[in-house]
Amino acid sequence: MLMAIAVALIFFGCEKETFAPESDPLDQETTTLKAAKEKVEFDGTCIIINHPTKFPPPILNPNSKYKEKWVGVEGEWFDNADDWRVTGKTIWYANYYWEGIPFASNAKVWGKFKLFVGVINDESHADFNPDATPKGIWEVSWHGNITDDGLNAICYANGVGKSGVVKGLTAKWIYTLAYGITPEGVTYPYYVTEGYIK
Repeated sequence: MLMAIAVALIFFGCEKETFAPESDPLDQETTTLKAAKEKVEFDGTCIIINHPTKFPPPILNPNSKYKEKWVGVEGEWFDNADDWRVTGKTIWYANYYWEGIPFASNAKVWGKFKLFVGVINDESHADFNPDATPKGIWEVSWHGNITDDGLNAICYANGVGKSGVVKGLTAKWIYTLAYGITPEGVTYPYYVTEGYIK
């Protein structure tokens, strides 16, 4: 905007009568805010670092489609994205409604997680530093479904930047369960992520 005004001054000169009506400062601010709120898309992965050491006692309900309910399952993960603002340690709090045997049946899942920007808790990452001070913190709510008797899962998440470099930003994620194979031939689950920051 300033560059455009400078060019206009040089081209048209400084006589007041040659200018169009001055723009409203509020319009300029709105334009700036809109530019700052453009969507920036990202892709990445999410791997588990620490499995829950214990699961809460199930809540059984034989009269419901959902036979077993878990509340407050906590796990530590690492989100590695091509945007550093959504890369870091995540602490997940999950609730499950299982239709049958856990991890061998369908379920509805939901909960919250926090993402600590720049805290690299994956030992295989070049910048491994689990004790780093977060550059910012996201607070996120999520929900999803486990289907095909536990073989597939997809979750949708909405987050708000609460501190640091992400304060005031919003983000959306989609987590889709995938499977990889280690060099030793062991199959392991992880999530493919996609989303945007705004």
